[in-house]
Amino acid sequence: MISSFLSNNASDYRHLAFDDSKSTNELCFEEARRGDPGNLWITAKRQTEGKGSRGRSWVSKPGNLYASLLLLDPCLLNKLPELTFVASLTAREAIAAQLMENSDTSVEVKWPNDVLINGKKSAGILLESTKTTGALQVVIGMGINIQHHPQQTQHLATNLLQEGVDIKPQEFFETLADKMAENLTKWDRGDNFS
Repeated sequence: MISSFLSNNASDYRHLAFDDSKSTNELCFEEARRGDPGNLWITAKRQTEGKGSRGRSWVSKPGNLYASLLLLDPCLLNKLPELTFVASLTAREAIAAQLMENSDTSVEVKWPNDVLINGKKSAGILLESTKTTGALQVVIGMGINIQHHPQQTQHLATNLLQEGVDIKPQEFFETLADKMAENLTKWDRGDNFS
């Protein structure tokens, strides 16, 4: 495990990096139960029990980015659904930043939690929350297809390498973490969602 503080816009966030984990979302909740103050990113090179939306498993082979962010009391409960969209926009911005030289590439958010490159899924977001000991614990899980993608899926999928971007997951994570810090500041606990 590697532990560090992030740089630039994300300097208020800490980062734990693992080679393997069951689920980065679950590791965030474990840290919260141990009393972690939040603003904690957990990444893994591989997940053995990755989760997708609607209880589906998330294929988690090495080469992609599996990242979860733990936030404590990030907003009022009625603003919580907005965080999924903030995270989706963040993933879209991070992906678009890598593809900016290719002007023919379309990067869009499919409401509420998928990011599409030319209509093919390249990222998914899973927001989970619980309230214990008075604090709202929120975990935003993000899976980004960087070097590979599932083949047998309901919707077409792609990855950054297939789209002409050769980048390491850790490099991509730095962009993602910076953009998430910027967007959370802009969102301002839900006061600036519009």
